[in-house]
Amino acid sequence: MKQNLQNLIQQTINNLYNINIDSAKIRIETPKSKNFGDFSTTISMILAPQLKDKPENIAQNLINQFINEPMFKKVEIAGKGFINFFLEESIWVKMLNSLSNDPDFFKNNIGKDKNVLIEFVSANPTGPLHIGHGRGAVLGDVLGNLLKINGYNVTKEYYTNDAGNQMRILGDSIYLRLKELKGEKIDFPQDYYQGDYITKIAKKLLQSPADIINKDIDYFTEEGVASILPEIKDDLKDFGVVFDTWFSEKTLFTSGKVENIIKQMKSDGGLYFKENAWWLKVEGDEDRVVIKSDGSYTYLASDIAYHKNKFERGFDILVDIWGADHHGYIPRIRAAIKKCGEDPDKLKIMLVQMVTLLRNREKIPMSTRKGKFVTLKEVVDEVGKDASRFIFMTRRHDAQLEFDLELAKEKSNDNPVYYVQYAHARICSILKNSEIPIPQKIDKISCPDDIDIIKLLLEFKDTLITASENLEPHLVTYYLIQLASNFHSYYNRNKILGNSERLFLIEAIKKVLKQGLDILGVSAPETM
Repeated sequence: MKQNLQNLIQQTINNLYNINIDSAKIRIETPKSKNFGDFSTTISMILAPQLKDKPENIAQNLINQFINEPMFKKVEIAGKGFINFFLEESIWVKMLNSLSNDPDFFKNNIGKDKNVLIEFVSANPTGPLHIGHGRGAVLGDVLGNLLKINGYNVTKEYYTNDAGNQMRILGDSIYLRLKELKGEKIDFPQDYYQGDYITKIAKKLLQSPADIINKDIDYFTEEGVASILPEIKDDLKDFGVVFDTWFSEKTLFTSGKVENIIKQMKSDGGLYFKENAWWLKVEGDEDRVVIKSDGSYTYLASDIAYHKNKFERGFDILVDIWGADHHGYIPRIRAAIKKCGEDPDKLKIMLVQMVTLLRNREKIPMSTRKGKFVTLKEVVDEVGKDASRFIFMTRRHDAQLEFDLELAKEKSNDNPVYYVQYAHARICSILKNSEIPIPQKIDKISCPDDIDIIKLLLEFKDTLITASENLEPHLVTYYLIQLASNFHSYYNRNKILGNSERLFLIEAIKKVLKQGLDILGVSAPETM
């Protein structure tokens, strides 16, 4: 509804003042008090400096153009230029009918078919995914679902970091465990991978009839990746996350892409030579080495080649989802993109804050390197995919999150996923037990309570647009919790069975709940 009002105001301003203003810049608010209408805008105050006129005069000029609009019951000025809109009840009925009967009601094309690459999780294949990876996984997956509804062409990609020092450490960790299993006393380095999964891989290799103890470290690395990566894929699939592409870092070296882009940047002045090394200049931050004095590449070299490759594949927008500890890496990669001839503004980076895992409000200590951590698989197995995904989305991605395993299993109103799913199941039960048919459309509304919940239903479309434009998929979760709360209250205040209009209305609520849960990748059960 807000988008329709924005478009109307935009056209009116154009006709009246011959000014082209983007409708997205016309802010439409929902007043806290019904006395100020259904919607309000401050556009007259925004236009005042440009038009060199008082906001009140501009507001009145706009209102004069709205007089004959059938959608408005009235439009009035408030304060120093607020414009308040009161809509006819028939508009709410019309919009509700459209919502109920149009399967594509919530879709739009603000994305204009732009190609978006969302790269997320991208954990080194050095061990199982832990709880922190799960938060990034659901964030990227839900964001992709959200952008698709808003008219973007989305590709979800996992960047497999299968090259570099961490992979050498993985291979060496397996090798040392193998020697230990053969009876040697090993002083295991503290920074090596020490989880039980390393010993499990070593035991499997020990069963090989071949003499593997004399193999080089690359062999153990490859065997480790061959064992770990399929498990990562399986864990993500069980979590409802399926990637369109899996991109290997190693291929950037074997295909010559790293060498080529570094050669180009040297030639174009994107890198400079100092102290026998090649450096990337980073504005507002320390310059970074790309090629060391011994001729070897730093990790930044492959990241430059990877992002250049993303642009070469034709993506208009790049979304990178990283852990919060990568904050300092942002200016480096943006500088690198600019130096290799691409637009850094096309890169959107989302930093995911840490997850604190609790059990009955007590913190569970974790250490990734020592292998003392709770895996994503363990969490999903214990509390289920639905609860895990939903709870991960109950906070902004850049805010820390507490995940209580016991709360996630509760069948109570304190558990947000249960609360929302129960609203959907409750409506299914009401509709199933109805003794009268549900109409295909309605002609009137019973009371103001009905209008209030219709308004909230129509806000879902605006929520999807805002969440997409600002890369804030958690807004979908917030909305669903609010809708579930309003429905439960509405049900307790009003008689629904036997009232065809209200049965039609709650069926619309069911549709919106289902749509929102689908975006989150959470099921919408019909019984609970």
